[in-house]
Amino acid sequence: MLKVKKMIDLHIHTTASDGSFSPWEIMDKAEKLGLKAIAITDHESVDGIPEAMKAAEGKNIKVIPGVEIEAFVDIEGENTNTVIHILGYNVNWKNPEFNNALNEMITARTEVTRRMVALLANSGLDVGWDEVAAVAGNRRWIGINHILECMLKKGYFASRKQAMKGYLQYFVYGKIAYVPFPAVSAKEAINIIKEAGGIPVLAHPGLYHSDDLIPQLVKDGIKGIEVYYAGHIRKDISKFEELATKYGLITTGGSDYHGIFHEWELGLGEVKVPEYTVKKLLDLF
Repeated sequence: MLKVKKMIDLHIHTTASDGSFSPWEIMDKAEKLGLKAIAITDHESVDGIPEAMKAAEGKNIKVIPGVEIEAFVDIEGENTNTVIHILGYNVNWKNPEFNNALNEMITARTEVTRRMVALLANSGLDVGWDEVAAVAGNRRWIGINHILECMLKKGYFASRKQAMKGYLQYFVYGKIAYVPFPAVSAKEAINIIKEAGGIPVLAHPGLYHSDDLIPQLVKDGIKGIEVYYAGHIRKDISKFEELATKYGLITTGGSDYHGIFHEWELGLGEVKVPEYTVKKLLDLF
């Protein structure tokens, strides 16, 4: 029988983007769970990494500096763009060019969120920008989770679980507060990560329902695939393990932890990763 343990979690969000817990709180949780390694992979942001590094001092936990970038990929022979997420591991989070690229994305993300709030207000909902920003702790990165939490506090949802499902009610294409995020191309996102010394990995491939993405991303320079993921069933895992072998990709795993914002999903460290994969990853990182 394949041995699995709760040893690593390589997909974690903090208050530096749309997670509900600070890097200090994440480190405390990881230590209590006995995790050996975690990766901080905030959306378009490395703001949480120095705090996580500081919090890791004196703890037997490896902190892998990471990021998650939204991108679009063009599949050869098709006219549609598919939005995906690309994780970057072992990035040089102090690299000026890398930070400049991420800062542009953060500015764009926050502007999109501001426009979403305005659309909600124009539709008669009592939601203001200052209130949403306060939920986010007045940080640079402000996104949909912060809008939904604000709406929950104002009574628009009966529960946080209902609030998180409000994404489909208000913010997807065709809904009253839909505003597209100006994502970079997958190739550009991969290059941004590589130029910062990082390893680009396709996040949660099962969510895209298109395995044709993978050979295209291999051409674009992807180096890994997140096989072990909260939303992947056993059949998905087997399929992506085979694809990783076929294309020579590393395999990673993580919970995509957002804290209370996604509280009905798997918790920190709850994605089980095979021990041989854990060893390979720890040697690699």
